[in-house]
Amino acid sequence: MTTNVTLPASGSVNGTVLASDGVTPVQNAQLQLANYDNSSFGAYFIPDVSVTSDYFGRFQYPNVQVGNVRVRAATSSQFGFTDGVLTNQSSASLNIVLGNPVTFPLNLLGSDGFVYGFYGLENAQFGGTASGQLSNPYGSGGYSLRFNVAGRLISAPFDTQQHYYRTGLNGQQTVLAPGFHEIGMAASRKVFVPPTGGFVRFLDTITNTTTVTLTLPIRVESFFYSGFGGTELHVNTPPSATGNTYALTDSTICCYPALGHVFAGSNPPVPVTTTKFVTGDNEIYYEWNLTIQPGQSISLMHFAIQRDTTDLAGAQTQAQGLAALTDPNAVFGMTTAEKAQVVNFRIP
Repeated sequence: MTTNVTLPASGSVNGTVLASDGVTPVQNAQLQLANYDNSSFGAYFIPDVSVTSDYFGRFQYPNVQVGNVRVRAATSSQFGFTDGVLTNQSSASLNIVLGNPVTFPLNLLGSDGFVYGFYGLENAQFGGTASGQLSNPYGSGGYSLRFNVAGRLISAPFDTQQHYYRTGLNGQQTVLAPGFHEIGMAASRKVFVPPTGGFVRFLDTITNTTTVTLTLPIRVESFFYSGFGGTELHVNTPPSATGNTYALTDSTICCYPALGHVFAGSNPPVPVTTTKFVTGDNEIYYEWNLTIQPGQSISLMHFAIQRDTTDLAGAQTQAQGLAALTDPNAVFGMTTAEKAQVVNFRIP
């Protein structure tokens, strides 16, 4: 039997590794490359191809399959990455600027003493007060982004293969780099806590990397306290009482914070299609049915609130301010482009 094999189009990826000043070349940086368009369930970096930057910081990968690519560079103390597109029978030049890495676990907190902690930004895993007076409600993972593909929940394809992440807004914001999924969606997440505390803001951006329109439900899901199957959650204010903009919960046992969950503004362009907040069930979620055009990026903005066990009124006041975007920190630090991409709030 004779079988004809057609090799995919390929090209080369080259560039220079630069120090944090963006000018000085970095020698002997270790590099990894991934092609996101030709991997299932995210990108798989190529650890068995040894590429090291030369004396002038230069590197090259020959025979790379065309598509969206990411190149990482690391030294013993610094890390960086860059994204690019390799087109048919061409080369892509991608320079990488190293910066001081942020490693997880990471705690973001404000002056109110409440902690929002992450081990990878896929979900919140640490909470409560820094003093330990109030315990961690996020023990089983809070506010995970999920794609509902034909009834199967798939974790958003954030790039989590390296525990190094970018920071901004004077260290109060952390950015999880986008990863790509085989269905043609890319996802990235920014997490921000104001210096004064009060809440954590999640900005989840989803991009359709295909040439066709994609429609699917996208869910934010949490398992609080003892997690799946647990019964400690008590719903104080359900979404139905707030016009499907927020909910308030607390715990039936000691000693956890009162919690707020804000997921929409009034009359949003894209309202939630379903929510789950049930007393006696530690799983909560809110979900949108999103249609994303080819090449389009949209963002879902949502907030989590912690307050003292007896301060549900404070949690409610905070939730109302975030739902109405009257809190001065609600969209602090967001660019004009980021605000325009948000579909579950109307940002002035």
